[in-house]
Amino acid sequence: MCLILNIAFDALCVFFLFSGMPEKAVTGVAVATICTRFIELGCCIIHSITRGDVRFHLPVRDKMARHLRKDFLKYTIPVQANYIVWCGALTATMTIIGHVSADMVASNSIASVVKDLAIVLCGGISSGALCLLGNIWATVIRRWL
Repeated sequence: MCLILNIAFDALCVFFLFSGMPEKAVTGVAVATICTRFIELGCCIIHSITRGDVRFHLPVRDKMARHLRKDFLKYTIPVQANYIVWCGALTATMTIIGHVSADMVASNSIASVVKDLAIVLCGGISSGALCLLGNIWATVIRRWL
């Protein structure tokens, strides 16, 4: 429903409201998409409250939640710091390559696409293996207990 609503809002912005102004049409499409997402969020909340299997409720602050938040921050802050450093390194690498030559930029673009495809392939294989190992481990534990 929301996909059709988004398409309708986008068409309204592009073809009727801002037909002669492409810059404003792009802004209108962005605003239409945001409005559609808010409508979608509202529909999900209403469905969850009225007849959904998963009930919407506000989180309860208790001792366990504070403990979990503390552990979460303890383990994720170093990982996020690592990713921020990697992001800076990759940005610096792209800047250096961009200043070398146009051929370097083109060859790096091709290599980047191949690398991304390999990452997706390896990620899919590792996720599948993780599911299989999790099922095997759960079976072993059930038999042991």
